[in-house]
Amino acid sequence: MTKLLSLILLFFVTSGFSQEITGIQFAHNQNWEEIKAKAKAEKKYIFIDAFTTWCGPCKQMAKEVFPLKEVGEFYNLNFINVKVQMDSTKTDSEETRRWYSAARKIGNDYQINAYPTYIFLNSDGVLVHRAVGSSPASEFIAKGKDALNSDRQYYGLKRQYEAGKKDPDFLYKLINAARQAYDSGFIPVVAKDYFSTQPDLTKPEVIKLLPFATSSSTDAGFTFFLNNSNAADSVLGKGASEGIVKSIILKENVYPKLRTSPPQQNGAMMVFAGEVKKDVDWDIIEKDLNSTYPQYTTELLLTAKKTYYNWTDQSAKFCEVFNEYFLKYPEKVSKYELNNVAWKIFQKNSDQKSLNYALAWSKKTLEGSSAREVMFMDTYANLLYKIGKKQEAIALEAEAVRLSGEKNENGELHKVLNKMKKGERTWDN
Repeated sequence: MTKLLSLILLFFVTSGFSQEITGIQFAHNQNWEEIKAKAKAEKKYIFIDAFTTWCGPCKQMAKEVFPLKEVGEFYNLNFINVKVQMDSTKTDSEETRRWYSAARKIGNDYQINAYPTYIFLNSDGVLVHRAVGSSPASEFIAKGKDALNSDRQYYGLKRQYEAGKKDPDFLYKLINAARQAYDSGFIPVVAKDYFSTQPDLTKPEVIKLLPFATSSSTDAGFTFFLNNSNAADSVLGKGASEGIVKSIILKENVYPKLRTSPPQQNGAMMVFAGEVKKDVDWDIIEKDLNSTYPQYTTELLLTAKKTYYNWTDQSAKFCEVFNEYFLKYPEKVSKYELNNVAWKIFQKNSDQKSLNYALAWSKKTLEGSSAREVMFMDTYANLLYKIGKKQEAIALEAEAVRLSGEKNENGELHKVLNKMKKGERTWDN
């Protein structure tokens, strides 16, 4: 009997151990200084998974990629692996709390602003490589191999560039490495150097990278996209070139007239600064657009007005302009944008004209293949309810509940339906 119990115990211990070593083994119960010392002593590189609790791709990697046998075998052999939580929650473990200070320092030192970010340090604690985003196991292993290869380490490539290496093949490789590293400030710098070596911008491999070097009307890419939209869109997708051109025109010719400071470019994002101006001369903006980019005047003027009236909470004017834009350019407004705008009007507005606009937009989302999408049905039902069509609203919301599969009476759609039946408000303001 004793031998049998010992064998059973051995089975469970062995099974538990084999499960434990499957996948990446992350360090525990060690502080940042101890981990760096261990890497130096064992002559291993350090891999940091910088994640947040709210990040979907982070959760996907932790659930689907990190536990894989082949991933664990590679990373456990070559790295000291560390998970660093970059946000904080009320339910954080004591170990996570002890890492708060180190996490802040790591975030600042390595300029981590996207998640998941993977940081690779050599055994001396020197930053050598960086990658961002979720990926299949094979690509994730490839990122680790790049970190171990001095010819492919991102920061090694960057140092070669700073030392003067700027041949076209090297620059092309460096741009792609910078994209992988999410080094948004550096991408346009090296991209402009690359395109200065390319006499023919129509090559597909060149067009793919051209957006990363096009941030102003003085860039070669702006003129190319303005005059070669068909060639560009055949590589980048329909409407891509027009989107780039219009974004730059708005940034340079329109938004500076709406705020006290011009917007700044941060990668693909436009960051607005300064205060919104109280008095805007739309006639001057229209005249300037007509004199420079007449083919875009109407659309960009409406876009600017939409943006301005949204900034200044002038809901009635926003609704009128948005409706005009939608009627002129229906193909440029997705059902999700229509739904989001209609929902915002439902939540914040009580005037009948604005609600009627929102109702019409919401109704459009119920047409076609997505007619039974629960989110769209819920918005339309709430708008019907707010304008006084209670029974019609209740019937549609009940159908949304049925299609959603909500079984619990405490579900969000159930709560809305019950409020409608009781005659209670379903909106915030």
